[in-house]
Amino acid sequence: MWGVMSVTNLRTMNNYAKGRAFEYRVKKALEERGYYVIRSAGSHSITDLLAFDSKCRIYLIQCKYGKARLSKEEKIKIIETLKKFPRLTFLLAVNEGGLTFYRLEVKNDRKTKRSLVIKRLNSY
Repeated sequence: MWGVMSVTNLRTMNNYAKGRAFEYRVKKALEERGYYVIRSAGSHSITDLLAFDSKCRIYLIQCKYGKARLSKEEKIKIIETLKKFPRLTFLLAVNEGGLTFYRLEVKNDRKTKRSLVIKRLNSY
């Protein structure tokens, strides 16, 4: 039901509905790969989904649909969370003609003065 969104359905959906449908698509894709996934509905937090793998590793997932990007405030909250809980894995799921995952890591790079590094993982 949530795996494929038709063009007709997308045209009639508002941004909230498109984002919610994308969250369910990401949830289903992860569950099909063996993850246990919880959706954080309406939380307005940096985490849309919380996933666990078979080794009980925890993944915090932010889903972005369409042209949506991480805001400066979201990046700050992600950095704070990862500094406080360094063993967590934070993923960004993006709709780029398919489902693409990025891993977000905190690095202190004096050259670029960037503290959040985004690494592309895989597309589905």
